[in-house]
Amino acid sequence: MESITILLICKCGVEKLTKFKSETIIVSENIQFVTFLHFVFESYPKIQKEYEPGELGLKINGVAPLTFQTLKQGDVIELIEK
Repeated sequence: MESITILLICKCGVEKLTKFKSETIIVSENIQFVTFLHFVFESYPKIQKEYEPGELGLKINGVAPLTFQTLKQGDVIELIEK
């Protein structure tokens, strides 16, 4: 299976929890957004402890994501406080 590169950008309070503003992440091609988001929350459990469901804004390439959207090479995902 091939891999793709995704850029994860954390803004505001999320940046303080993850200790980075942006990180390049290599994942398997055909990964769905919801799976990637689960990976992020598992890697950074402080995010779920700090934010209730619905308190974070999420964008893929500047647009609200679809739950089962398949990520593509070079996608940019932003996690921001609402």
